[in-house]
Amino acid sequence: MLRLLGLTAEPAWSKGIGNAKVRKQAEMLARRHAEFPGMRQDYIDFLAALIALAPLLVRLEAGQPPSSTHFRGYWRYMSAAMSLITAKLSGEWEEEQKCRVFSERNAGLSSDGEAMLTAFAARHPEHVAAALPVLFPRPRSVVRTLLGGFDA
Repeated sequence: MLRLLGLTAEPAWSKGIGNAKVRKQAEMLARRHAEFPGMRQDYIDFLAALIALAPLLVRLEAGQPPSSTHFRGYWRYMSAAMSLITAKLSGEWEEEQKCRVFSERNAGLSSDGEAMLTAFAARHPEHVAAALPVLFPRPRSVVRTLLGGFDA
């Protein structure tokens, strides 16, 4: 993901989707994910939209929304990047609403989810604390339930 977004320090993988190696790797990643048992296009679309929306939601929560010029460039780049993994992003507001509906419909308690979340929270409590305020209501409730009201 860091390579796809142009955030890697590896010179051979720099320039994000402007790098042919990155585009090829993204296409391979898309094929592999499509082969996962039970994988559906709406799951890929949901995850791609969350990846694109997360930095915007975090910046908004921090009181630092991007300028309209930066936002347009960012959304154009993310739309192109996510298309390489077969996801099609529409507008930011529409994607946020679709993610909200999807997460409200599908968030729930599970022992596998608890194990993964507990391990992640133990290793990265600052990330969990930063993410909590921007989660949609139902997933936030699930996370708080699984982590015992975690608010770090």
